[in-house]
Amino acid sequence: MTYKQVVSFVMQQEKAGNFLWMLGEDRAIETPLLQYQETDWEFLKRISSHFNGKLIADLKTGKPDFFLGMCYGKRREAEECEIVGLGIPSAYFEKGCYRAGLPRSQSFCLEVRTKRNWQMGDSILYKGKSYQVFERKIVYESGELFCTYYLGARGMYYQERIYAANLAGARLEGTIRKCEGESVYLQLDIDAEERAEYPWDWIPETNNLSYCMPEIGTKAVLYLPTREEKDGQVILSAIHNEKKNIMKIRKIENFLQRIRRG
Repeated sequence: MTYKQVVSFVMQQEKAGNFLWMLGEDRAIETPLLQYQETDWEFLKRISSHFNGKLIADLKTGKPDFFLGMCYGKRREAEECEIVGLGIPSAYFEKGCYRAGLPRSQSFCLEVRTKRNWQMGDSILYKGKSYQVFERKIVYESGELFCTYYLGARGMYYQERIYAANLAGARLEGTIRKCEGESVYLQLDIDAEERAEYPWDWIPETNNLSYCMPEIGTKAVLYLPTREEKDGQVILSAIHNEKKNIMKIRKIENFLQRIRRG
């Protein structure tokens, strides 16, 4: 499955608006991508960040439409606006441009004022270079609209990778569908579809001393120690007061006691 296919699936599930993919070439998802305790908007922002792009609402349609990545708007004339500020802001460091190795010139920014209604992605030429609107501030005062726009080069709409803050420490139950080496394929209970395609490390809390792999169909728990899905580990069988599971645990405990006694 590709990133764009995931976005399409989210939109279809919510029967939401449309989206335009502006993040360059789509690519396959090589590691798990879990939506856990986050809104669709937060999830889609995180997907965009995997391409160092932003999620931008389309304000023109009146619908929940958006762009993944910076959109291309109209070319505006510099004479339409007044330039009230310019330079390289601290965002060069705060947005991760410096860490990504982008040159400082990529974070050059213009602050302009105009009574025209510009949209995200609209651009002007300044000293032979194109700068796009990445932020808008519109204030209504005394019967008039006052519009301030911030235009910048690529670095001003660069997005560092966003991680899923709620994943760290999460334990997600599922069912083991396949074992391979010391890895297991887990069908998570939260999955909307029957899907078990990623080999998670099998690291039970009993340390797998006897190289015992779980049976297919066993209930298990995926433990996520960090905010990155790829660090997940299947650590133990889930207990639901079933007699079969209780007997298995007792056998493991007896086996470990014999090992400790030598």
